[in-house]
Amino acid sequence: MARTPRSIELSNISVRVPLEVRAWLDQRMKETGRQSLNEVVNDLIEDARSWYRLPEPMMEALDRDRKSRKTKDFREYVVNLLLERYVEMHK
Repeated sequence: MARTPRSIELSNISVRVPLEVRAWLDQRMKETGRQSLNEVVNDLIEDARSWYRLPEPMMEALDRDRKSRKTKDFREYVVNLLLERYVEMHK
């Protein structure tokens, strides 16, 4: 059976990762039912790129909060939020 033509243009990249990261990616593939590591990596990239696929108004509000806290980037901001939540849970 012929493949359906792609509606988006794709690019290839090659990334080297430690074996433990590869094992984690393999586990994610099993847990999510994805068919390939490409799908797993694309999901992770899209999550980071789109603030975990939140609606635009929520993304904008969180980005304003990040900037008001003078947090340098998205990753640091998310880590700080998770740490704050952890502290709240253990009070």
